[in-house]
Amino acid sequence: MPTGRGVDIDTAISRSIMTRASLKTTWLYTALKVEVTKQGVVTLFP
Repeated sequence: MPTGRGVDIDTAISRSIMTRASLKTTWLYTALKVEVTKQGVVTLFP
């Protein structure tokens, strides 16, 4: 049976992983959007 402290540590770790994952996703999404925008601009103004 995990102690209260162990649960807290597990929760903190999974929260940190979730935050990192969501930050990475946001960053990737932004980078993708920038790329698509660049491609669109290139297409509009060859």
